[in-house]
Amino acid sequence: MDAVTDRNQRKGLTYVFIETEGEEKRILGFITMRTSSVIKQYENRIIGDAALEITELAVDKDYERQGVGKLLLALAVTVANGINSTLASVRYLALCADKQAVPFYERFGFKELTEYGDIPREGWNSDCVPMTLRLPDTN
Repeated sequence: MDAVTDRNQRKGLTYVFIETEGEEKRILGFITMRTSSVIKQYENRIIGDAALEITELAVDKDYERQGVGKLLLALAVTVANGINSTLASVRYLALCADKQAVPFYERFGFKELTEYGDIPREGWNSDCVPMTLRLPDTN
């Protein structure tokens, strides 16, 4: 998956975190999100809940462990809550995490989906850990 391809195919929106120092600019990280769903199976029924999915989150190696990833996740939560309160009901922020990144997402409140739940998969994310963060209900 590629952020530019996603945008051109209208599959996602990418936010880029840029550091500017004089004329110099450096990309510190980026996050790509798209509409999606959390799929749950109950007995013989499959139910889908609306979600905003983080399809990509990347931080420049020189800026790892400096809070850039947390800022990008905070942005995703803000965007999801904004959509939820103004445009459409979004119940979850979802992602498909690399196994080594699971503890990072858990510290932010994400939980692994059980064997009864999943998010839509594509070939590139078939071996990941589906995780969700439940958004507050708005009425």
